[in-house]
Amino acid sequence: MSGYSLAQAELGGAILTGARLPGADLSGADLSGADLAGANLSGADLSGADLYQAKMAGADLSGCKLGNADCTSADMRGVRLTGARLAGAKLAGVKLAEAKMNAADLPDCDLSDSDLRGVEMSGANLCRANLTGTNLAGANLFSANMSYANLHRANLSDARMAAVQLRNANLDDACMKGVDLTGADLTRARMAGVDLRGSCLFSSLLAGTELPGANLDEVEMSHARLVKANLAQASFVAADLWSVRIRGCLFAGADFSGARLAGSGLSEEETLTQFPDIRFDDKTQWDEPGHRKR
Repeated sequence: MSGYSLAQAELGGAILTGARLPGADLSGADLSGADLAGANLSGADLSGADLYQAKMAGADLSGCKLGNADCTSADMRGVRLTGARLAGAKLAGVKLAEAKMNAADLPDCDLSDSDLRGVEMSGANLCRANLTGTNLAGANLFSANMSYANLHRANLSDARMAAVQLRNANLDDACMKGVDLTGADLTRARMAGVDLRGSCLFSSLLAGTELPGANLDEVEMSHARLVKANLAQASFVAADLWSVRIRGCLFAGADFSGARLAGSGLSEEETLTQFPDIRFDDKTQWDEPGHRKR
């Protein structure tokens, strides 16, 4: 049925397991509850389609048009969505674990409370997407655009996020343990209470970033740039801030116990003068006085 037109078709609950529908026009079709597991829908037009609770595990949807489609609570585990266009699609509660979504276009999508564990989304566009409470543990988000995305309470533990764009994103209370954020842009991101323990922020940019109460214990942060970031009450226990560029940041109440601060411009005397309530211990490695102005 390659290239067939099934626009506006009533296919709710249909059994289409393994169907071959590459390039088919299914725009506006009712496929709610349909079984499309293992189907070939590559290049198909599913714009505005109703895929509520559809079973699509293992289906090939590469290059598909899914703009404004309703995929709420659908089973899309292991699907291929490489290069698919999903602008404005409803994907709340969807199962997308292990899906291949490299270079997919998902601006303004609702992916709240969805399962995206181990998903491949390198180069994907998730600008302004709603990812509240979404599970992205172990996901590959290399160079993805997540600017203005809402990731409140999301689980991003062990995700690969090198070179990711998170400008103005909401990451409040997110779990980001063990995340690779090498070269990431976190300009003006909201990250209050975020858990970044053991993560890598090598050469990342945190300009105007809000991180009050964040847990940055044992992070690798060398060569990062911290410009006017709010790090009040943040924990940097055993963190590596070697040669970090720091300018105009707030560290009130921060904990630098066991932290490596050489080359950062944070000398003991100057830092305590400005922030007398910070915590440290005999293992804190301060920078030399006057080494670099903040």
